[in-house]
Amino acid sequence: MSSTYFQTRGMKKDLEIVGDTRRMSRIEWLDARRTGIGGSDVGSILGIGFQSALTVYRDKAGLLTRAELEDAEDFSESEKAEFGNEMEDVAASVFAKRTGFKVENVHQMLRDPVFKWKLANVDRIYHNGTSWGVLELKNIEFGAKDEWKSGILGQDGAAPEKYIHQVCWYADILGLTHAHLAAVVRGCRLVVVAIPPSLLRQYADASHTACGAFWEDFTTGTMPRLAGTEKDLEALAKRETATEVALMGESEGMSLRTRVYEAKSRLKAAEAEYDSLKVEIASQMGGPGTAFTTLALVDGTKVAEYRQSSRKTTDMKMLQAHYPAAFAACVSEKPISSLYITLK
Repeated sequence: MSSTYFQTRGMKKDLEIVGDTRRMSRIEWLDARRTGIGGSDVGSILGIGFQSALTVYRDKAGLLTRAELEDAEDFSESEKAEFGNEMEDVAASVFAKRTGFKVENVHQMLRDPVFKWKLANVDRIYHNGTSWGVLELKNIEFGAKDEWKSGILGQDGAAPEKYIHQVCWYADILGLTHAHLAAVVRGCRLVVVAIPPSLLRQYADASHTACGAFWEDFTTGTMPRLAGTEKDLEALAKRETATEVALMGESEGMSLRTRVYEAKSRLKAAEAEYDSLKVEIASQMGGPGTAFTTLALVDGTKVAEYRQSSRKTTDMKMLQAHYPAAFAACVSEKPISSLYITLK
């Protein structure tokens, strides 16, 4: 693959080829990804991805624990990951048939010629008859299907933000102004979302700004800026830290304690108000009845309903006593770190 190939497809002619993904081992591929920020990292850095920005940071720095590395390796070799890769060909084939676009596989990890920390592992590129664009392919399980709608983004189309940022990131690196997402939903439906050039530019610029700041923090050894999500808390708990640490000076510490007290007070008040509202709604709904279908509506909008559910439980002590071998073979224990605010 040469600059001629890039030019004939409307890409930046001086794109750097990091490696041929068909010939790279998994270790080589992971090492190459640690030299910059890839499209799948962008959502996490923005606080909307599958993991925390801190996890991305620690991965780039080679600081992940053995357990974290083993978990990532287990997923890469899982049946879920295998089917996800296989479904890419299916999605690309159906996309080409429905749109009439010419679709090609690049098979290269690419680096932006100016911003060397920007990497692209593109699923496919396509030609729509006049222009080239980037095609990102997804295999979507049950539970996420409502986030996807075929059409044009900003009009009737919809897709998760993390995937929109990902494909726009790739298009920006390659120098292309068109992009599509194609998702196989529950193995029986293809959702195709077109991203207009104006929105592509907005998403690419937002990603560039956030990821540029992240990479500057990374290269200077500065803690990355976190979005304050549950994934951030989980990532913070996995670090290997000292048993005791002074967070800040006295004046800053007083301010932090005050903010914690105030936040806990607001939380308790909100929880109490929420419980009171549930009681108020339930008192107007009456009993659940035999079918468990009693609804509460406000201006035609459902605000509450009774639902019937059941839960299976296991008596672990009885299981261990009667079937010790099965218990030992099936039950494993992993240490979990959680942050508890001890201020009362």
